[in-house]
Amino acid sequence: MKGWGDQQLITLKPDEERMKRAEEILVGGIILGLFFKLMHWPGASAILVLCMGGLAMGISLIGVLFKLQRWPLNDTFLLVGAGGCALVLALALFLLARPTALASYLYAMITRTTVLGLLAFAFQNVVPAAHP
Repeated sequence: MKGWGDQQLITLKPDEERMKRAEEILVGGIILGLFFKLMHWPGASAILVLCMGGLAMGISLIGVLFKLQRWPLNDTFLLVGAGGCALVLALALFLLARPTALASYLYAMITRTTVLGLLAFAFQNVVPAAHP
């Protein structure tokens, strides 16, 4: 029987390949959404909201992680993430003003981007920076 000291600690290592692939998909989705928008094809707004929202929320979380770890460029990630969340929030609110089948998704997107955007803004302005 193993005691407490004999157990191995579970370490979570980020799978860099998956994160890189997810980023490529999100950026590709943004490019696809912009192409759809230029061609005036239906679904362009939904593609942009999905991809930009995922990218903005990811950058916000990376900024929070960098701020907590006191790593360099933390303020840059937080500023870009909060700005991206604000942009996605405005776009989602604009899309919600018209009747759409994506209303339930847009409400969830508004909630997520508001929470993460405010979190990034709070960490940007409230949590003190590292001392050199």
